Amino acid sequence: MTKLFETTMINSLTMANRFVRSATYTGMANPDGSASPRLIDTMVKLAEGGVGVEEMLQTATMLADAGIDAIEVSGGTTTALFLGNPEASWAKTAPAEAYWREAATRLKKTVRIPVMLVGGIRSYEAADKLVEDGVADYISLSRALIREPDLVNRWKSGDTRKAACLGDNLCLAPSSSLLLGKGLQCAHVEDIA
Repeated sequence: MTKLFETTMINSLTMANRFVRSATYTGMANPDGSASPRLIDTMVKLAEGGVGVEEMLQTATMLADAGIDAIEVSGGTTTALFLGNPEASWAKTAPAEAYWREAATRLKKTVRIPVMLVGGIRSYEAADKLVEDGVADYISLSRALIREPDLVNRWKSGDTRKAACLGDNLCLAPSSSLLLGKGLQCAHVEDIA
C-alpha cells in the first residue's frame, strides 16, 4: 500500500489515512442555516473578483503563523457556478485532474504545515502521485464521494479503477435531488430510496 492509507498526524489529531472531506465555514449564515444577505453578498463579490494565488499564499502564511493545523487548496465559489461560469467555480468541469495542483505546489514551498488538495481528483493514480510527489499531504474528495460514497474503501481494497464521477456538476443542478429535499446525490445514480 502507498502513503495514502497510512495512519498519520495533523498536530495532535490522528488521521486514519490521507483523505479529507471538504468543509467550509464562513459564520455568515442565518441562525437556521439559510444564506443570509451578508453571505450572498460575500459570495457574489468572490465570484466576481476572486482571490489569486499570491493573495492565497499571503493569507496562508498568516494562518500558518497563527497556528492553524492545515490548509486545503481549493478555489472558486458556488455563486460562479450558478451565475453560469463553472470554470470560475469550485466545481470546474475541466477534464484534467487536480486543477489546483500548481497552487498547492507553491503553497507547499511557502508553509510548513500540512497541505490538503481538492479539485477534480478522481483517480487513485493521481491521488497517489500528488502525495508521493509532495504536492499535497492529504487528498480531499467531494464530487467523487457524492457519486461513490465508498470510493476510498474500494481503492483500499485494491480496486483502483477511476471514480465513476463524471465531474459534470449534475449533482449541483437546479433540478437536483438536493432541491427536491432528497439530499445531495449524483444525477447519474438512480434513487434507491
